[in-house]
Amino acid sequence: MKTFNRVGIRTCSDYSPFGVELDGRTVSDGYRFGFQDQEKDDEIKGEGNSINYTFRMHDSRLGRFFSVDPLALKYPFNGSYNFSENRLIDGVELEGLEFSKRMKWKKVVQSLFSLKNNEVAIHQGGAGTCVIAAITYIWLKRDFEGVVHATKQLYYKGETQVNNFHIAPNESIFSVNPESSRNSMNSGQDYEIKAGRELDADWILLSSIQNSLKPEENFLGYASGPNSYASNNPENLITLMRDLLGLSEVSQKYYDTDYDTRDNMNPINVLNNLESLKSNKFEIILSVNSQLITGINLLDNGNHSVNYLGDFKDLGDGKISFKVQTWGEEKTINTNVEDFKRYYNGAAWGK
Repeated sequence: MKTFNRVGIRTCSDYSPFGVELDGRTVSDGYRFGFQDQEKDDEIKGEGNSINYTFRMHDSRLGRFFSVDPLALKYPFNGSYNFSENRLIDGVELEGLEFSKRMKWKKVVQSLFSLKNNEVAIHQGGAGTCVIAAITYIWLKRDFEGVVHATKQLYYKGETQVNNFHIAPNESIFSVNPESSRNSMNSGQDYEIKAGRELDADWILLSSIQNSLKPEENFLGYASGPNSYASNNPENLITLMRDLLGLSEVSQKYYDTDYDTRDNMNPINVLNNLESLKSNKFEIILSVNSQLITGINLLDNGNHSVNYLGDFKDLGDGKISFKVQTWGEEKTINTNVEDFKRYYNGAAWGK
């Protein structure tokens, strides 16, 4: 509300999963609407405790409706008083009748075509699923129709088969957290990571592949979770290149932590070899220390997978440059041979 060139907040609320307004986190000035944009009925049970959906009333403290579901005969497997089928993360209550998916297929289609027009936008957010993001970037370039088909199968059926890789998440693909998150890499400045909300298709794809790779490890969030780094290893990268992308002639070369071995690396020769592979139509994914990408020295810098886009240039005086795709954009890496030797871990390729 704007009055006399001043802006004031009339209402704001934080809610429990079933819609109870949280103490100390709610400001209200008589505004009639609340949880899920529904009208509140505050006269009897207090503010926010009774919510008026179109077809019946909901008690946010109980997490139950007051009356029987009007569609109960059509859905005998659901509790007649359940709110949103007790699914509070991946959907909303449709006017007191039934659960409705929070993410609509129309929006997923829109995000798919955003990716078609700009494959580099594929983005893992703050999660450690950079291997899967790199794989999906290649998949989008090579077989967009296949990506659309797989996404549609995941959305409607919860599983799909792509070449020799079966994607069957061990939990609902809609229960991951799509909100923007901050990467852990912040030293004096923050890197705001856009995740999922703008590109719902990559939210579905990355989280589903993650869960299919490690079914025994529960990936709890798109941008967070105890096993959010489960996919980031060379074994999974080779599996995905062969089985999901269907690439042949798949190979890899990694440098171990033995500094003598690393010291014997010739960065110019390594990059010339990568350029030769690129010119022969190989898809290449690099494993690097993230400091090579960000230029920031942090204690928690770790392995990061990026797509090698080529355009290697020996700039003289030990300086080099090349292009990669990572974190939703194309980046030109300007560095020197010593830092490349220090932060380059190896690569995998196939065609």
